[in-house]
Amino acid sequence: MSTINTLSFAEMYKLTNWLKEAHSSFSNLTQDQIANAACSVMGFRVTTPNLINAAKTLGILIGAKNARSQIAKTNEAIMAQAICNLYLKLGELIPADLKSLAE
Repeated sequence: MSTINTLSFAEMYKLTNWLKEAHSSFSNLTQDQIANAACSVMGFRVTTPNLINAAKTLGILIGAKNARSQIAKTNEAIMAQAICNLYLKLGELIPADLKSLAE
């Protein structure tokens, strides 16, 4: 579902609110599958770009690939924080790039 489809303001508002409430239950679905689910719930045509724009508006990542990416970033930050703690215990300066990963 990647064809051009312009939603009205009311449709985009409805889609954004639905996505805000339901996005956590879509972690194992692709963006196309979520768009198909939105079509059946919304009662109007929702394309993958429509869905991505709504997610960007909310500042969330959707789709199985993005969920895994977000988990990987979280794991990197946890590891970086642990390494920073080791630097502190050793009394050493923490490298700037490591500090930025830990944030």
